[in-house]
Amino acid sequence: MDKRKFNGGSRKNAGRKKGSGFSSLLKKYVDEFMIELLKDEQINNKIQKDLNQISLTSGFIYIIRDLERNTIKIGVTQVSNPKKRLSQYSSHKINFELLFIEKVEDCYEVENEIHLSIENNRVKGDWFDINDLTLLNIVKLINRKKYGKLYYG
Repeated sequence: MDKRKFNGGSRKNAGRKKGSGFSSLLKKYVDEFMIELLKDEQINNKIQKDLNQISLTSGFIYIIRDLERNTIKIGVTQVSNPKKRLSQYSSHKINFELLFIEKVEDCYEVENEIHLSIENNRVKGDWFDINDLTLLNIVKLINRKKYGKLYYG
């Protein structure tokens, strides 16, 4: 007797071919539907407005450590390539280590909340003298802001 029948095994060559089936057909219909929606000027304008608003408030929050002074900078950049922004610190002769970088909606609001929470540890500008536990709490705060629904349901 063939054991595959009892173990939930599949027959040889019984699998679906890649790219076939209901999911690809559904994707085709969704794509066609989206193209038709975008032809409506009001809908297209609303989508563009929403995208512009998101692009104004989203960006990367980064945390770097100045290895010589052992201070931490918590900053924001909206450039599409955050490594380009970080390369500016090298040109200022700052020997730094990137500790954290994450794309976040409402990045300026989140950065401001972080800065206010560690105001007493401010050294100069966006540079702070904080310990590793505070740093961990900052990363947790950023993740709660980014993944709020996962944290709060």
